[in-house]
Amino acid sequence: PEYRAKIESFTAIVTVLMADTANLVKNKKTIDNYNSAIRNYNAALTAYANVGRQSDRSKKAREQAIAQFENSKADINTSLDMAKLICTKGF
Repeated sequence: PEYRAKIESFTAIVTVLMADTANLVKNKKTIDNYNSAIRNYNAALTAYANVGRQSDRSKKAREQAIAQFENSKADINTSLDMAKLICTKGF
């Protein structure tokens, strides 16, 4: 929200500077700086969103790995019990 507010305020400033056609050439460097800042904030927001998605994927992958581990433990216990049964004397 902080970056979005800055983008909106910078966009408003650029709009005001662009409306001042008499001083447009004089304000060009300032306008370019604000436009660059707007692009940088947008890039930061995009990167932040990507990190969030990657974090969600990592959490899901971790949950799946834990579930698979627990299933493997159950399978190993079942196999061990079966081996003990088969190896008991009298079979």
